[in-house]
Amino acid sequence: MVDMQLHVFEDYNTLSDACADHICQVVNNKPDSVLILPTGNSPLGTYERLVEIYQVGMISFHDTILFELDEYILQPGQSEPILFDWLVDVFISKVDFKPENIHAFQANCTDPNLECERMRKALTKHGGADLALLGLGPNGHLAMNEPGSAFSATTRVVDLTPETILSNSAYWGNEDLVPRQGMTIGMAEIQCADAVYLLACGEKKKDIFQKLMQSPPDPNLPASVMHQIDNAHILVEQSLVED
Repeated sequence: MVDMQLHVFEDYNTLSDACADHICQVVNNKPDSVLILPTGNSPLGTYERLVEIYQVGMISFHDTILFELDEYILQPGQSEPILFDWLVDVFISKVDFKPENIHAFQANCTDPNLECERMRKALTKHGGADLALLGLGPNGHLAMNEPGSAFSATTRVVDLTPETILSNSAYWGNEDLVPRQGMTIGMAEIQCADAVYLLACGEKKKDIFQKLMQSPPDPNLPASVMHQIDNAHILVEQSLVED
């Protein structure tokens, strides 16, 4: 039976603390857990809290396997932005992952389709994810699985929508700098994770969150797949729930 749970928090800090605690429970119970982790503002507080917990010796990621959720495909002559660099700066470099346990997309690869196949096979070899952490996209996307993505879609190359490109331009200062394609862990792999945590944070996400809660599973709203995932959790700020 599908068991999606909604967790409502007073503010972003308490949401982030709770998410970090859930990740700690998974890793402490199974040190060699496989985690799929995202970038962006939504999980930043979670990573900051995990670093604090690590620094006081209450968790170790020494045996934990990490998969990057998604990555841009750089345009010719472009050297940045690379999402994985951000993840290294805010989290990976501050804890104790072993390099051989980190699986990231290569943004400047020569064959993105082969790169996606490499990541898909690596995740399959590890038996799939114990936990997938996701942010809620402004158009309801999960990772770079844009509206219209089949729930059966696997790790692959995707075209980014104009809305996603515009949203991401806030990080890079210029819409022209944002690549038009990306590589993403697929909807199929996300659904197969033992636990899925979706973060809904910030006032700009209020409309899409409420749409998500009211919508049946629909590929035109990728986040609605949460309604059919066992052990799915939506962590949301109180202000997004209020009318």
